[in-house]
Order: sequence, then C-alpha cells, then structure tokens
Amino acid sequence: MTPKVLLVDDDANLLAGLRRSLDGDDYEVHIAQGGENGLRVFQEEGPFEVTIADMRMPGLDGVEYLKQIGELNRDTVRVMLTGNVDQKTAIDAVNEGHVFRFLSKPCDPDEVDRCIRDALHHYRLLTTERELLSQTLTGCVKMVTDLLALVNPHAAAQASRIQRIAHRLARQSGCQRPWEVELAAMLFQIGWITVPDQSLFAGVRDLPPPAHISHDLVANIPRLEGVASIIEAIYAVKEQG
Repeated sequence: MTPKVLLVDDDANLLAGLRRSLDGDDYEVHIAQGGENGLRVFQEEGPFEVTIADMRMPGLDGVEYLKQIGELNRDTVRVMLTGNVDQKTAIDAVNEGHVFRFLSKPCDPDEVDRCIRDALHHYRLLTTERELLSQTLTGCVKMVTDLLALVNPHAAAQASRIQRIAHRLARQSGCQRPWEVELAAMLFQIGWITVPDQSLFAGVRDLPPPAHISHDLVANIPRLEGVASIIEAIYAVKEQG
C-alpha cells in the first residue's frame, strides 16, 4: 500500500505548489487548508504515515494540530513547517507535538521530499519494532497464562472471564490505552504461581494475598508500569466487593 502524507497550511498556493512538486509513485500527497480542516482530512482519509503542518495558522496552530494528531494516531510522524521559530515554540513543538523535524520556509521541494522520505523510514522503523515487541509480549503472556492454567485452573478461568469483560469495557469507554486494561486482566492472577502447592488447597483466608506479588512481577517489565497499577486496582475492587 502506498504511504500517505498530509500537508497542512493556511496558504492554499503553497499547498498546491508542493502537491504538484511532490506527488509521485512513492507516496500520496493530500492537502488541507488550516488546522481544523487538517484534522478532518486526517480522520476521514487516513491513516497517514506522515503529516507536515505550518507552525503559524489562524485558529488551530501547528503545535496544537500536531498534538491532536498524536492523540489520534501516535504512529504518524509529525513535521513542522516554519518561517521563524523561537526557543519556546520549538520546545512546545517537541514536547507537545512530538515533532520529528523542522522545515524552514520558504522550502525547496527537494528538501521537503528528502524530509518525507526520512520520516517514512522512521515510521517503518517504529512500527516494525513495535510489532516485534507486541508479538514477543503476546507470546510471553500466553506462556505465563498457560503456566497459570496448569498450576491453578480456577484462577486461570477467572482471569480469562475478567479479560473478556475488560476487553468489552475498554472498547466501549473509549479508553486511550485499552491494551493495558486487557493485559492487566490477563495477568492479575499470576501471583498464584508463586503459592506453594500445599497452600492451594487451604482456605482463601490462609493464602498470602497475591495482589502485590502480581504487581511486583509485572512492574519489573519495562513499559508495563501502567499495567501493574491496574492490577492493584483490580484487586482493590475485588476486596471492596
């Protein structure tokens, strides 16, 4: 599938000129006049691998536009087009808009083309790495949940039921990171793996609470701190109920 690039500026002539110069076989160029129109086109005609936005636009400026793009699709590589950038604007663009690169106006079409190609390469690196990490994490989670099913089938069945409920609720609520909720629901019972065999047949009150065990095991995994916090929240709800 041909990658798509969205150019956003309040100058219609500049957009038309760039589109004529850049449109080719390697990527599709879409244009939108103004930040608000840019958001509309992004949602209606996306996904876009790259978007380039002018910093100074009436209404929705470039920093806010790129920030909202990141909320819609964090994988989209964002580039800012500017005639004059001060230090504060540059900091805001990087911190809030997560800008990959700045382009100075007036910009040479060849320079814009090189920037787009670099951005597309960056996009491929990011998405390939994320897909590999996702597959690795999925495999590890399956291994752990299969082990839990062998050690404590009841706990595994309960985790499976909660995972299905969490999946539905996360989607219905519009959760920004639904995968964290679903993963926490799958892993919140893994603390039972550390319980000695002879303790599995004791009364529930005699067992050590596995909440902190599950939390600590997951918290040791990079980028899963949010999942660990949700695991603690799940146990808090269970104890209140």
